[in-house]
Amino acid sequence: MADSRSLRQTAQKDLAGLGGIAAFSIKIKGALRAFLVIGTKKSDAPWQEEELRILSSFTSQLGLAFRNAEYAQGIRESQKKLALSERDASAGALIAGIDHEVKNPLHTMSLSLGTLQTHLKNPWFLKSSREKQDQTIQKTMTSVLEDVQLVNNIIDHLSNLAHRR
Repeated sequence: MADSRSLRQTAQKDLAGLGGIAAFSIKIKGALRAFLVIGTKKSDAPWQEEELRILSSFTSQLGLAFRNAEYAQGIRESQKKLALSERDASAGALIAGIDHEVKNPLHTMSLSLGTLQTHLKNPWFLKSSREKQDQTIQKTMTSVLEDVQLVNNIIDHLSNLAHRR
């Protein structure tokens, strides 16, 4: 019964500072987290060894419950961090896609306008027929307007997605 004696001594030691009848420490991973303090019994009978064992077992189970609650909280925090990480990765992929989808038509517009600008400075183009010049200018402007509309469609689509969320 050395185990029972040490249990009683531990309970009495824990109790001394609290002024109760019986106290049991609740430790989680070796760190003191709480005390279970027991007052007098209704019958004024002394605490029996079996009752102290039951209370000790109860505090052990309570410690496990606290540890499980902390573990669950850690899991929730990890899930939240993972969700943020996934959101950031999704945002990065979306931004890369937008960058690609918008830069392509902008690049095409830039090339078309640059080519038109070169034509307008070139003597052979200026000597060509008015019909040929108008046709080239009209073709370039149509291409640029189509690309502008494409960029507008991309922006509208993104705006609609943002409003839905």
